[in-house]
Amino acid sequence: MPPVTAIPRGRSPFPTTGVSRDANGVLHYDNLPPTLLDMLAEQVNSRPDSEAVIELGADRLTYRQLWSRASRVAGGLRAAGLERGDRVAVRYPAGVDWVLAFWGTVMAGGVAVAVNTRSAQPEVEFVLSDGGVYDNLGLETVWKRYQTILVSDGGGKLKPEEEPKHDWARHAYRVLEVIDNQVRSLRKRQLIEAFKNPNDQHDGTYWGIRTNIADYQLPDSLPCPFERTLELAQTPTRLKRMDARLQERLINWGYAVCDAAIRKHVNPGLSKPGGFPYPKTEV
Repeated sequence: MPPVTAIPRGRSPFPTTGVSRDANGVLHYDNLPPTLLDMLAEQVNSRPDSEAVIELGADRLTYRQLWSRASRVAGGLRAAGLERGDRVAVRYPAGVDWVLAFWGTVMAGGVAVAVNTRSAQPEVEFVLSDGGVYDNLGLETVWKRYQTILVSDGGGKLKPEEEPKHDWARHAYRVLEVIDNQVRSLRKRQLIEAFKNPNDQHDGTYWGIRTNIADYQLPDSLPCPFERTLELAQTPTRLKRMDARLQERLINWGYAVCDAAIRKHVNPGLSKPGGFPYPKTEV
């Protein structure tokens, strides 16, 4: 058995080629294209006739052909009503059709959700539900059925990664986290813009666990110091027993921010609540 070599603390064993550190000491990947579409466009422009996709025993596509055919897929999706940020299930075997569906979705402004062709129907339904097709705030069904929409977002915040991982597995996981975070942010912006749009029939309000209750500018909102509510927003969402006092604080915070959002944006005529559900605990 070969001897085991200890790696000194403070030194990463992974290569740092293509990574630089900024003035604040945070590492960044160098020369990354802004988006996936920019990455593909760069290949189309630099080597359009090189093979981009090879399906064994079937079609082969150059980058020029891939761009052209994926553009037609994107046009069809947009014509069918796909909007920016919508999620699209892609259920094809690995091959040219899958690649065209993926890139067509990206070009149309959607987010592709891969569905295994071998999955049973209950598994497919779970993936579609868990993947948020079309969105990950759970809005698609209620948006089509109801006019007044109240959205409570307890989602976590993506933290900066001061030491980017260099192995493919953890790097891929980080990429998925970034994609999910960006889609959620995009959906939130679309939601609020729809509420503000006089030509949209929907009304309602949005509040999140990181909302600053002072932003509602209600003189009689329940007292919730922002530093205290930000502390609550750091609460892990793991399935384990929660301290009773912490649970009461979370309930009080949810009650207060819900009240402020609804009285500000949905029904200003509602009476101010008498206090927190757990008045001795507050937030």
